[in-house]
Amino acid sequence: MALLRLAVVFLAFDVFFMMFCIGVACIFFFALFCCIPLAAIAYAMKIREGASEDDIRLLPRYRFCDASLVRKVDNDEKQALEAAVELGSCNSINDLVLHPEDST
Repeated sequence: MALLRLAVVFLAFDVFFMMFCIGVACIFFFALFCCIPLAAIAYAMKIREGASEDDIRLLPRYRFCDASLVRKVDNDEKQALEAAVELGSCNSINDLVLHPEDST
């Protein structure tokens, strides 16, 4: 009879421990995937700050030039024409040539 009581006590302890572990896992899941993101979104909405004007000015700027002058010719003429377009139509280092086949 003592072994039966001991077995019931261990079984009850095991069941309550399993329920405790599942409860802690559910609380952890709820906190990690519900509460923390909501708090982060609320904080971001509260401060409403973005990049400053100085930060935006530091970003590199690129302008794309139209390279529609490229014709279907043999490779030597095409490379020479592309080089002429890249050198002639763009005025700055930050100007890039956008070829017609890349724009579609």
